[in-house]
Amino acid sequence: LHVSGAYNFANANGDGNHVGGYHTTAMMPSGNGVQVSGAYLFDQASTGYQYGVTLEGYANSIYPNTLYGAHIEGMGFGAPNQGVLNGGDHKGLHIEGVQNFLARDPDSSPSSAVHIEGAGNKYFSSTCNAYGTHIEGYSSTAYGEGYGMHIEGHTNVVHNGISSHIEGQANDLVDAWYSHIEGYAGTAACAAGAEHKSAIHVEGAECYADANYAHAEGGGTTVTGAWSHAEGHETLASGEKAHAEGDSTKASGHYSHAEGQGTTASNTYTHAEGFQAFADGYCSHAEGSQTSAASNYAHAEG
Repeated sequence: LHVSGAYNFANANGDGNHVGGYHTTAMMPSGNGVQVSGAYLFDQASTGYQYGVTLEGYANSIYPNTLYGAHIEGMGFGAPNQGVLNGGDHKGLHIEGVQNFLARDPDSSPSSAVHIEGAGNKYFSSTCNAYGTHIEGYSSTAYGEGYGMHIEGHTNVVHNGISSHIEGQANDLVDAWYSHIEGYAGTAACAAGAEHKSAIHVEGAECYADANYAHAEGGGTTVTGAWSHAEGHETLASGEKAHAEGDSTKASGHYSHAEGQGTTASNTYTHAEGFQAFADGYCSHAEGSQTSAASNYAHAEG
């Protein structure tokens, strides 16, 4: 054990530990090869093991339990007013930057190979897995299950994003597994009380999808039907396997297709295209300008 600097304190069992710097404190029962260096650092392992752990920088704190091969560097990780890196089984953990934060319940599943970098990012994993998660950028927050999750960008928020990829700014993912959001203020969500959704793709600005295998792209597009696709500007695909594209089009019938501007396909197997065309009859088709096919199997064009 090696202690150097000013106002440092160490109480350690183990081999090859180093505590150095200014106002650093370490209590490392059963810790081998632990290095704490910098200023105002605090490390405490009240119940066990720390192997190959490095804590360096300014105002960083960890309260580990069974923490192997972890590396924490930078400023303000777990300072009293910023939270604490805590919980158990942090294996292969790497955190760097400014005021990043990982909190786990000691009784939860392990958080192995987690990487957090940037500034102001936070990950709260209370009862779930956190394998292979990567968070980078500024002020993004993740909660719950996150194994295989990748978050990058600015102020993104993720709840239970298993194997999902989120990039951009102010995006929101809630209980959407194996999903992808990119752009600005996009949402891939699961309705409150419902089972998680899978394989959602959202890209663009202010797009929203709440259905399995949904795809929303463009500006202000919305998809609430499973296997459906909305693209363009403020288009809506709410029927299953529906497709809406263009500007302000609506495909609300199952297997319906609306394209153009202001068109509506509101019944099963309907097709509307052009300008303000309306297809409401079963298996109807309306195309052109302000045409209407309101009867079953009807066809209007012109």
